[in-house]
Amino acid sequence: MKTFDVAADARILMIDDEPANILFLEQVLNRAGYENILSTSDPREALGLCQSFSPDIVLLDLLMPYLDGFAVMKQLREIIAPDDYRPILILTADISREKKEQALAEGAMDFLTKPLEIPEVLLRLRNLLKTRQLYLNAQQALVEERELNQLKNRFISMVSHEFRTPLSIILSSTELLEHYGRQWPLEKQARHLKRIKTSVIHLNQLIGDVLILGRAEAGRIAFHPRWLDLEPFCRELMEELQLTLGAQHALVTTVEGENSMLWIDPNVLRSILYNLASNAIKFSPEGGPVTLCVQCQSEQIRLIVQDQGIGIPPEACSRLYEAFYRAENAALLPGTGLGLVIVQRLLKAHQGAIEFQSQLHQGTTFTVTFPRIDETIDE
Repeated sequence: MKTFDVAADARILMIDDEPANILFLEQVLNRAGYENILSTSDPREALGLCQSFSPDIVLLDLLMPYLDGFAVMKQLREIIAPDDYRPILILTADISREKKEQALAEGAMDFLTKPLEIPEVLLRLRNLLKTRQLYLNAQQALVEERELNQLKNRFISMVSHEFRTPLSIILSSTELLEHYGRQWPLEKQARHLKRIKTSVIHLNQLIGDVLILGRAEAGRIAFHPRWLDLEPFCRELMEELQLTLGAQHALVTTVEGENSMLWIDPNVLRSILYNLASNAIKFSPEGGPVTLCVQCQSEQIRLIVQDQGIGIPPEACSRLYEAFYRAENAALLPGTGLGLVIVQRLLKAHQGAIEFQSQLHQGTTFTVTFPRIDETIDE
């Protein structure tokens, strides 16, 4: 939605059959800081110029050959939406009540009487442009409100869908254990208990994602950094994922370089890596490897999550960090569309960076980079 600084950005279209009047007004407006001015002395060009230039205000003479100002206003009404506040300021030497009433009926908003007075020109022009600006701001607010409502609806739909599956698993497994648990061998009982545990972990992660995103949007992400050795931290996280999500995948952790210590909030890092690695698992075929590589460099640490999964379609790359967005090839897979949004928000808040490379049907690599801070590690 277009917004503008009243003087610098407003687009002004002038239509007057007298070139001297146009030159005078252009000089006046330029000195006042107005820069985007287009003019014509042929009213037959008005319609085309209005369509191509999309002015914020039209300065229009009434008495002109070929087409008078009333005919021009009639043409403009056909291309300007009824609810679009795009003021027309009339320039006229005819100040009769009849002409004013006719001009107002045709869509004029105000009048300037010839010969023109500079202070009056600038005052009336600025007043109309301020009203135009208020209109554009209101339109932008409406667009944002609609987007917010759409986001809310998508969120409600996502929550109801994503929560229903693990809750159904928990309910069915507990009912089966309640009725048949004593008759089942321990192995079968353990299998259902694992389903319950996995579903609870999934629900907990969903709730955590929603809470983190809410705090990120409000700029209230808690950050409690400490020195963290990334090698055992990453290995433990991948082992946990292997048990809960990656039973059908080969999860590998590698470390390159020395000094894997990083000044970071463990909860923040866990959320980042959990989302990236769980996505890699989700979008990989059964048996596909998922690798987390910790690259320890002198000035930064890079965390690289790589899979050999379905890949990201090129048309989806620009929207990857939009809340709830799902690429077409991922639409049927479970997920909230929040993971990468959360990762990006957390990294932005904590001086990290993210980039990715992907090839359709071959896999995706996400690289997260944290700068090393210039502090001495306590021995």
